[in-house]
Amino acid sequence: MGNWLSFVWFLWSTFIAAWKYYFEKVPTPEEQQKLAEESREKARLYAYEKGKLARIAVGYANKGVTKKAKQFQEQAKEHEEKSKEENKKASKILFEAVNKKWKGDLGVIDLHSLYTKEALVVLEERVKECKKNEISHLTVIVGKGHHSKDGAKLKPAVEKWLEGRECTVITNQRNEGRLEVDFHFQAKRKKRKEA
Repeated sequence: MGNWLSFVWFLWSTFIAAWKYYFEKVPTPEEQQKLAEESREKARLYAYEKGKLARIAVGYANKGVTKKAKQFQEQAKEHEEKSKEENKKASKILFEAVNKKWKGDLGVIDLHSLYTKEALVVLEERVKECKKNEISHLTVIVGKGHHSKDGAKLKPAVEKWLEGRECTVITNQRNEGRLEVDFHFQAKRKKRKEA
């Protein structure tokens, strides 16, 4: 009976793997990049529209037409939320794409291509995971800032964010776009029962 169940399980798992391979299209890195760029562009457009609507709302408020001002203010808030959603979507796509090779390794995180605020939120989550799983070393890939107009933004922000935490941060000697973080938290100790 055991062999029969093993065979059925083998057939089922093979079927599921084949289904995923043929029918669940996994986007290529190029497709992921394009999806992320589309979301970033939508976010920029929503933010632009939000600004226009907010200025109209202020104009009505200055004229004392509060009902109209409130309507435009609400529309501006909706556009702001849509902009945040699109940026969040892009952030998720980009983060998953660049961290695919590190999947399952909590000791490495690549923050490339994320906006600084997004990167800090993701980093905070990873630091919590490291503490929870008692991982004492984290390699943070921040890049060298070659793609930024005004030089590196992410690396200084990450270094500053890590400053107040229980850790030591040093720049990797072979790659200045990597930060090596050693945490100084103590492993949780179980209380001993006294005899």
